[in-house]
Amino acid sequence: MIEESIKAVKAAEEKAEAMLADARKEADAIIVKAKADAEQLVKDAGENGKTSAAEEMERARIAGEAVLAEAEKEAAKDVEALKAVTEGKVSDAITAVINDLI
Repeated sequence: MIEESIKAVKAAEEKAEAMLADARKEADAIIVKAKADAEQLVKDAGENGKTSAAEEMERARIAGEAVLAEAEKEAAKDVEALKAVTEGKVSDAITAVINDLI
């Protein structure tokens, strides 16, 4: 029982770390895409003037940052939820060890 609880805690922690890493990778990919889109907009907007292209690039940058912030917020929620689940498992494991020692 103790080993199972410890394994469950470790698995939940690893899952939380993996989710956070995935969210960061996804956010990075979104930012890279937003930058590429912005660069393309700048290139395409050459006929429409530099001001318009700069505005589009700024909008793309802001959109990318918003997506990154949302991804980080969601990952943080997931990590907190997994931590809450693991806290109970750690307490159970500690109680089981103490009971076995007594």
